[in-house]
Amino acid sequence: MTATGSAGGLSQCVLRPPAEPVALIQKAVVSVVRCPICEREFDPAAPDAVKPFCSARCRTIDLGRWLGEGYAFPAARPRGESEDDAAEGADF
Repeated sequence: MTATGSAGGLSQCVLRPPAEPVALIQKAVVSVVRCPICEREFDPAAPDAVKPFCSARCRTIDLGRWLGEGYAFPAARPRGESEDDAAEGADF
């Protein structure tokens, strides 16, 4: 912006574009994610997407795997305990 006018004050302001044009419109970034259950690629912004799954069906399948103990975290042994000690103490 530059000012032109009398010496005592600003009488008129003139707006000039910047030396280099600035992009005002950003390109839409489409992110595609792969569903961990069916491995289908999907847009997470889709209305039927249930993140991180592509659908409620895949979310339910994953929940069933957790509840059916299809997934498990490895058990950490306390320090100093060997495999033999752990086997002796397990009375399942």
